Amino acid sequence: MCSFGERVRKIRLQRGMSQQELAEAAGFKSKSTINKIELDKRTTKIDSAQKIARALNVDPDYLVFGDEEDKKAEIEELFNKLSSDQQESVLAFLRSMLGERAEQ
Repeated sequence: MCSFGERVRKIRLQRGMSQQELAEAAGFKSKSTINKIELDKRTTKIDSAQKIARALNVDPDYLVFGDEEDKKAEIEELFNKLSSDQQESVLAFLRSMLGERAEQ
């Protein structure tokens, strides 16, 4: 799953911004603040997240919580780490949760 910092970095790069440019646009003193945020070495307060979101022109909720694509990517990543038998067990469990019979 993408973290807050990973989402900030991803969007910053998509926008073609340097860490320094984002720091200035968000009102931070230096690019080291952005660097620490992107590396998840700094906890980001709500007001700082909002400033970064405005500077990146993105929804603050996305930066903080991610979206469905992030969840899908995490599920796929975890599923692929399982053995074939474990994957079959997970699929059977999911089918049972949905009220479907497992296909034989």
